[in-house]
Amino acid sequence: MDMNEQPPHTRKQSAEPPGHRYEEGDASFGALVKWGAGLAVTVAVVVVAMWTSFDYFAAPTEKFPAPSLMAGARAPYAGPKLQVHAPRDLKEWRTAEEAVLNGWAWVDPDKGIVRIPVGRAIELLAERGLPPKTEVGGTKP
Repeated sequence: MDMNEQPPHTRKQSAEPPGHRYEEGDASFGALVKWGAGLAVTVAVVVVAMWTSFDYFAAPTEKFPAPSLMAGARAPYAGPKLQVHAPRDLKEWRTAEEAVLNGWAWVDPDKGIVRIPVGRAIELLAERGLPPKTEVGGTKP
């Protein structure tokens, strides 16, 4: 401790409560001026960049290269295909699915593969049982 410094217990205490203190030093005027000038330069650069890009994108199409020959090859998008009669469509779909599940039909007549109703397939499976399990090589375990 220096000889001129007072010990901590003899320092002069502030009469104001701790929550009411004030800044003892002023803000640096030079630093504020530099910050303001930097902000002004930044804003000016951004404005010039925006103006330039606006002029570039708003320019007539002669400045841009010709479009690709494939540009018009696709048909224009016609919009979403809306389902106008949902209840009728659902009924038709269910009728078609029921016909597949409960109907008889040839899948491949050359190979003798047919489609049978689900109920009849369950009956046949209950009568005959499941086929024996085979391994990957096709041999019985």
